[in-house]
Amino acid sequence: MKKIYFSLLLTLGVFVGMAAPSIYTPELVAPANNQTGVPPNVTLDWTAVVGMPGLFYEIQLSSDGEFTAPENFNTELSRIDMSMLLFGETYFWRVRAKDESGTSEWSEVRDFTVLAQTTILTPANGATKVNANAEIKWNIITGIDYIDYQLDTVATFDSPEMRMTTIPGNLEKINTSNLKFGLTYYLRIRGRHAADTSSWSNVNSFTVTNIFELRDPTNNATNVVPDVEFRWKKVEGINKYNIYVALDPDIHSYDLFSAQKTDTKKKPDTLMFGTTYYWQMSAIHATDTLFSPIWSFSTIAAVKNIDPANNATNVPLQPILKWNSVSGVIGFTVQIASNPEFDNPRTYPIHELSNISTQSFRVPANIMDSATVYYWRTNMISNKDTSDWSPAWSFRTVSLGNSDVEYVRNVKIYPSPASTSINIQLPTGENGKAELMIFDLLGKARIVSEVNINRGLIRDIPVNNLGEGLYLVQVIKGGKSFSNRLIISR
Repeated sequence: MKKIYFSLLLTLGVFVGMAAPSIYTPELVAPANNQTGVPPNVTLDWTAVVGMPGLFYEIQLSSDGEFTAPENFNTELSRIDMSMLLFGETYFWRVRAKDESGTSEWSEVRDFTVLAQTTILTPANGATKVNANAEIKWNIITGIDYIDYQLDTVATFDSPEMRMTTIPGNLEKINTSNLKFGLTYYLRIRGRHAADTSSWSNVNSFTVTNIFELRDPTNNATNVVPDVEFRWKKVEGINKYNIYVALDPDIHSYDLFSAQKTDTKKKPDTLMFGTTYYWQMSAIHATDTLFSPIWSFSTIAAVKNIDPANNATNVPLQPILKWNSVSGVIGFTVQIASNPEFDNPRTYPIHELSNISTQSFRVPANIMDSATVYYWRTNMISNKDTSDWSPAWSFRTVSLGNSDVEYVRNVKIYPSPASTSINIQLPTGENGKAELMIFDLLGKARIVSEVNINRGLIRDIPVNNLGEGLYLVQVIKGGKSFSNRLIISR
């Protein structure tokens, strides 16, 4: 019986009249001892202990390790959030547990130091080519109400250019605006809450870009099309662009075109043929303007002929004249003459243009004689100007019975008459790619395209854009030309 009573006393924590501790002492977890740079709302954390109902923890926070005038906090949780601790201050803290049976010993004493100032992340110190709406970013600080930042063009932050901005403390970055191009700025940041204000951060300096990069047309470019598209590298932090296009290198008198701040390309009005232009751009915001360098370019002066080649011989009596397409053109003019001076030429206006890299015109029947030299040239027409004539090229027509090209007339075109599409059956089992052209009775190429031949058959050629009437279909492959008439009827 005595042995059982003795065991019961041990279980209750009593031995020979000596009381055993009824509550274990909490162990501190975070922040680590001597930790620095903690936020002003740091969470104090410790291990939970087991106790009687009603257990809670008492926390002491002091500015000295002797806890001569501590602040006391109670909580039932094993952590507690501090608030509005003083920036740069070192604090000491300890915890003990309490319940109805008693109070534990105090935990060990730890100390931590609240951060004294913020750290600027961007722009990096010494950064160059920074946007006029530079992104300012700093290390995240919890437990503050506001962030203040100062920008100035002097490191003493006392010039007329100094600006101070206050933003909510829960932000970690912000974009400034309207910084002046090419200037060096100085930046510093601090945090605030109701009880204290941090020290200013270290000062970072950075330089705003003063570079405006043009891209197209490149400097001194030639043969530029009259509907040229200007291109440039985007400048951030602006309100709009201006484009200046002039005939003098100093751009004293100019045509002005505007572009939105999000644009990187713009087509101005159609330009004149064979003209040297000078262009410059400006990027504009509320307090400053950044100018690009001045570049020049020259527009195309004349068409480039392609076929028949200059001085060609054995050219058919109804040749297909070809020349380069030029964007921004609404029409061409073809002239054919029997003399290089183009006295009494035959003139053909071309207004229905192909959408490929070349334009074509088939010379009408009964215009040319065999074994005769002819001259041809072409010009361009825009909504503002007419170009010079291309250099005159000559060719000699074939003598009757001789030709470098074999013409085959027995080509089957169906359905006939046609309305929306046609198929072409060649008399030979040709395969591969060929050139298809459909001409009206005036010799104007209405359709020019590359087609595929499969065992002599070309399928599903759309003709729904052709008006009712009679046309000539021609397929050229290698040294052979296949042709026949086409009737469109609806």
